[in-house]
Amino acid sequence: MLVQSIKYFSAAAAVALLALPVCAEKADRDQDMVVTYKNRAENDNKTQTVTLDGDVHVVQGTLTLVCDHAVVVKSADGSDQHVTAVGHPATFRERMDDGQWLDGHSDKIEYDSKSGDVLLVGHGWMKRGEQDELNSQLVTYNMNTEVYTAEDGKRLGLAPSPNQQSVLIIHPKKKAAAGDKPAPAAAAPAGEQAKP
Repeated sequence: MLVQSIKYFSAAAAVALLALPVCAEKADRDQDMVVTYKNRAENDNKTQTVTLDGDVHVVQGTLTLVCDHAVVVKSADGSDQHVTAVGHPATFRERMDDGQWLDGHSDKIEYDSKSGDVLLVGHGWMKRGEQDELNSQLVTYNMNTEVYTAEDGKRLGLAPSPNQQSVLIIHPKKKAAAGDKPAPAAAAPAGEQAKP
C-alpha cells in the first residue's frame, strides 16, 4: 500500500528555515456552526443528528464545507460536531493562521471539530495556499497537528482508480521580486540606539 505522510516542522524549525508555522485558524473551533440547505432537513433530538439534503453549506468561522448531502452529529454536551458531507464533489475551504487558504475536495468529506481531523474519501485533492498539493483516493489532514497522509484507500474498501497513483506536489517558496523592498526595521525603544 502506498502511504505518504508529511509533517510540517515545529515552530522552532520553521523559524530556522524562515518559514511561517501554518495551522487552521484556532478561533474557528469556537464559532457557531451554521448550516444552510435547499431541499430537506431532519433533526433527531434523541441522537443529536441532523440530516440535510440539497446544496448544503456548513460554515464555522472561516471553514466552509459545500456538498449535496450532509449528516451533522453533535456531541452529548453540544460542544463539538462531526460532519459527513457527500457531493460531486464535496468541497471544503479554511483560512490558516498565516492567511493562506487550505482547499480540498472529494466524493465524501468527514470533519470532526473536536479532533480537527478532515478525511477526504474518494478522489481526494488538497492544496495549502501556493505550497503543497496532494491527490489520492484517501487523504487525511489534522488541522491541529498539521499532518497530511495520503493512501490508496484499500483499508476503507475503495476501488483503486485505473493507473492512478497518489501525487504530492511540493512547490518551492516564492522568492521576492527584484523590485521588492525589504520591510523597514523596527524603531528602537525610547532611550536606546538602533543597532546597525
